[in-house]
Amino acid sequence: MGKLSYRSAPRLVPSVPKGVALFGFEVEKAAGESNYDHADFPTGFCFENDGSLPNDGFELVTPAFREDEDLSSLPKIVVDAVNEPVSAACGGHIHMSIHGATTSEENFNFFLPAIALGIIIFRKRFTQRYCSSERIGYGRSSPVNFTGGHIEFRFPPGVKDFEALKWRHRLFAELTALLKGAERGKAGDVILKQLESPESKLYSILLERIDKDMVDEYAFVYPSVHDALVLAEDRLPHPWFSTSSMLEAARQSPPAPRSTGGFGLLSQAVLLARPSAEKVLSGIKSSPIMKDYEEKIKFLIS
Repeated sequence: MGKLSYRSAPRLVPSVPKGVALFGFEVEKAAGESNYDHADFPTGFCFENDGSLPNDGFELVTPAFREDEDLSSLPKIVVDAVNEPVSAACGGHIHMSIHGATTSEENFNFFLPAIALGIIIFRKRFTQRYCSSERIGYGRSSPVNFTGGHIEFRFPPGVKDFEALKWRHRLFAELTALLKGAERGKAGDVILKQLESPESKLYSILLERIDKDMVDEYAFVYPSVHDALVLAEDRLPHPWFSTSSMLEAARQSPPAPRSTGGFGLLSQAVLLARPSAEKVLSGIKSSPIMKDYEEKIKFLIS
């Protein structure tokens, strides 16, 4: 059987309680296709062709993992496939959703503070056409693609090995826990506080693969990237959903965001004061690791 055709198989999405986040991974590899057969992988894994990869390359699409799932128990064939070599052409897109959100827009608004950190970590992908040619929203060249009611975060590069896959899952699981525990409109502040605290779990997870000085730089520039995404969110094609329209409604009456079954999924990116594009770009320019991407940020928020 070999590889399946690209996106020819259904994706496995488990049934989970409201409020549980799911993460699915696209693991692109530059070589090793001849070592595997789709029929040998567990149910829910798709071993596929991808036209952007060499002939011996492949894409392994995982099922949607729960945020609390232990990936260490995955079978050896999955570990071996994820350990195959990567190249600069490989991507590691992450599909995200939280049960209770009914649209991609709702999922984006919930995960926005986490995606802001992801953009900083994987910032070099701004130079890749696969995630830089369109604004946030619908489009497979968008940094965050809205698809099937969930979101596809397209910034992460190829997954180097199985340990890197487990790390990405644990990173976004911890970010999700912080989002769910934050007060209305304070999720970004909570993540920033964790980035500034060497004793925090988030800081410890980052240190597993990132230098301490770099993590400290993340904390410095995080507010600017977070606010840039808030401005980008305002440009989504649903005016009723934008942060500014929600904020205006809150000024006129008690907060009453669009119903999501009481889970409050629309509250995470709402700010008490609107960020300005000038302030956002000033913060980007003052950051050694983000200043080279000022034009990309300007494009997202314009």
